[in-house]
Amino acid sequence: MDMSLDLALGATHCELAGPESGPWVLLLHGGTVPMWCWDDIAAALQAAGFRTLRYDMYGKGGSAMPPPSVHALYDRAFFQRQLRDVLAAVGAPEKLHVVGFSFGGVTAANFALAHPEKVLSLSLIAPAYHSARSNTLVKVARLPLVGRSLVKRLVLGKGAQRAALLWQGHHQAQRYGELFAQQVVQEGFVPAMAAFLRSDALDSYASTFAALGQRRQAALLFYGSRDEDVPSTDMQQLRQLMPDVTYQELPGISHGVPFQASQLVAAPLIDYMKRQAQLSV
Repeated sequence: MDMSLDLALGATHCELAGPESGPWVLLLHGGTVPMWCWDDIAAALQAAGFRTLRYDMYGKGGSAMPPPSVHALYDRAFFQRQLRDVLAAVGAPEKLHVVGFSFGGVTAANFALAHPEKVLSLSLIAPAYHSARSNTLVKVARLPLVGRSLVKRLVLGKGAQRAALLWQGHHQAQRYGELFAQQVVQEGFVPAMAAFLRSDALDSYASTFAALGQRRQAALLFYGSRDEDVPSTDMQQLRQLMPDVTYQELPGISHGVPFQASQLVAAPLIDYMKRQAQLSV
């Protein structure tokens, strides 16, 4: 069921699908590509009996793009507020599985740290451990006196080129390219993206993962061996901080794991969530 949620900080495009009696799985997308990045994995989860919840974060896809202000900093707290508001609006169960890709991965980690009682299992797909350190868009957007026009050219150029690599070779590559192009030209997208790049959203999450590790939080971690966005050293550090992580490397896969390796991810993800649910009983 596709819907628009009227939330305190703006309308949020949301989809709830799969068996009504199935365990819930929250799917959190990355920093540039909206919830349609989960198309393949969501379908596999639904076929396995799970009920999937996914939504577009503010500034992306079909959700509101509030003007950057004191109420819309596009930082970690802003997106955590949206996440909590979504769960409340759809009447989510007390506990659910949480899966995050890229920026959604670190958003999932922060949520698990703040609300351990709500998380049946935690799964991370190429989480953005410290994107600000290596991401060119972030570096340029944070330069003093950089104007909106330059950020717009970067998003339309380098950002769009990078995004296209995520779904390269996918049978719906043309459709995804068109959807991304529609997003970029929406009024409010560029200032929202600029605010996102300049906020703390893509800074280091070492403290988050360290705190989760100290709590002995279990998690399933997927990472493509050819990831061009998240350095392998970041994943090594994450695994050191979280010794209870189950790690699965995907040979030959780049950062676009949900598009390029949905079949490789879905089966172990389903198995992991079922096992974690049994352990929580």
